[in-house]
Amino acid sequence: MTFAFLTNKFLVFRTSGNYLREYGKFITFHLSYFMVNLAVLPVLVEFAYMNPVWAQTLFATLVIVSSYFWHSRITFDSSKAPR
Repeated sequence: MTFAFLTNKFLVFRTSGNYLREYGKFITFHLSYFMVNLAVLPVLVEFAYMNPVWAQTLFATLVIVSSYFWHSRITFDSSKAPR
């Protein structure tokens, strides 16, 4: 998780400073998705009768797409950084 944070911070969004605030937002996003995944995956498999691999693939795709928008607008938003 730390490597992913540093990669996003320095290579994707290229922000500086605010390490703890950004790291907290980054971890919160991924922890939230993990908790939702724990609840949604069994529902998709047991009640919607989806194949577990396809259900997880669908959920992972949702995480990938939404994480870019979340991190670009909330986690690494340099316009809200204190000056």
